[in-house]
Amino acid sequence: MGVLVSCVDSLKPKIDYIAATADVCNTNRLYDELVHTVFHCFYQLKPLSYEPKIVCELEEKRSYYGSVYLSVGEWVRCKYSTAEKIGHEISEYDFLHYMIRYGDLLKPWVRKPIREDFAALVDLVKQLKPYNTLHFSLEIPQTKVKKIWIGGELKQETYIATKIGFSTCYPRRLHLNSEGVSLDVTDVEDLFALEDIIDYVVELYRMGYGELLKVIRHNEAILAKMKEIAKPYEISNSLAR
Repeated sequence: MGVLVSCVDSLKPKIDYIAATADVCNTNRLYDELVHTVFHCFYQLKPLSYEPKIVCELEEKRSYYGSVYLSVGEWVRCKYSTAEKIGHEISEYDFLHYMIRYGDLLKPWVRKPIREDFAALVDLVKQLKPYNTLHFSLEIPQTKVKKIWIGGELKQETYIATKIGFSTCYPRRLHLNSEGVSLDVTDVEDLFALEDIIDYVVELYRMGYGELLKVIRHNEAILAKMKEIAKPYEISNSLAR
């Protein structure tokens, strides 16, 4: 077995752990999944109302013509005028924001058969914790790290690492010190640069995952309750197709 292959084999279990943990710690992905799940749960209750109604003015949104209003009818929409009939669709991300901020105002205006469940979903969505970008770092003993580039020729550069870190918005990027030098923990070219700091990198990602797991478990419990409320409607909708 060649030296390089032997090196890769020895690092593989730890590299696999780091790569898998980095994917789990991706707060952009976690937020996308949360937003879609929330939207899907509420969507099963359509139509929300048979009589379109402007509920409130959006304090955080203005148009060229002035105020923007939140209305509820078959679905939640934005209107740029009180005289506007249909209104404009909103993104799944805006929907989550509006449910958190204005959901209580919408409760009385949805149709009676779904009002209790709609209210329960609004109450639950307010309990979700945001997936903010988190930054984790770990000071390590002074260690030489060789970064390799493979292009027209093999190039390498040596850095002295005293601190490593990553951010959950792009968890595959491992930062060295604060010099702007980074490694991709899933990139073959950066694999060998990790060799001498691999145990510290594992410790760093284990620490980050442990902190983020608290938020993940909290949100998963809330989303499970929301899915349970939406499930009968989803089944009914499926049978009606």
